[in-house]
Amino acid sequence: MTLVSAANRRLRAFSVLLLLATMPVLEVRAQEVDPLAAVLIVDAQSVIRESQAVLSLRTGIEVRRQALQQELLTRQEALRTEEESLINRRDQMSPEAFAEERRRFQQRVATLQRDAQIRSSSLDRLYASGFTQVEKELQAVVEEIVDERGARLVLNRTAVISFDTSLDITAEALQRLNSRLPTVTLPDNADQAPAGNNAEDQEQSSGG
Repeated sequence: MTLVSAANRRLRAFSVLLLLATMPVLEVRAQEVDPLAAVLIVDAQSVIRESQAVLSLRTGIEVRRQALQQELLTRQEALRTEEESLINRRDQMSPEAFAEERRRFQQRVATLQRDAQIRSSSLDRLYASGFTQVEKELQAVVEEIVDERGARLVLNRTAVISFDTSLDITAEALQRLNSRLPTVTLPDNADQAPAGNNAEDQEQSSGG
């Protein structure tokens, strides 16, 4: 699953939540509200996609992912060199010693594979967490505009065929969102492998 496809699904879900979240507030509005101002239109997908916060989030995640890939490549190359050395020394070792060295080498390979999976998943969770922050902030922004204009209903623009452009608050919502949440702060080391993940460390700590 790519970040883009995951983000699209979250945007579609948010579009529904946006409508449902605003309706309880809007039902208590006074009945004399101008009918034209009672409905607002917002392109939630566009706002989130173009927001400074999401752009910075994607950039931050991509930088970390590239750094992770480079680290993994370096470790892979080190393991490849180690394996070649072990093979070249095989004739100089007893079968038992070679088997033990081979076992330790395979543990390091397994550790690398596990680290890659864990840290890649951590990056995905980090992105999802930051994306949720942007969603919540946009919902607060839309509710703020709704309150100011005395609207009674908010529709997602992707679900509306034709409408008066004066009802569209997409640009305003984007401007306010960028002002209130220009960036998403990513915690340091959140994508690092858990402590004690090294297979040899675990073996030694267990007395092996």
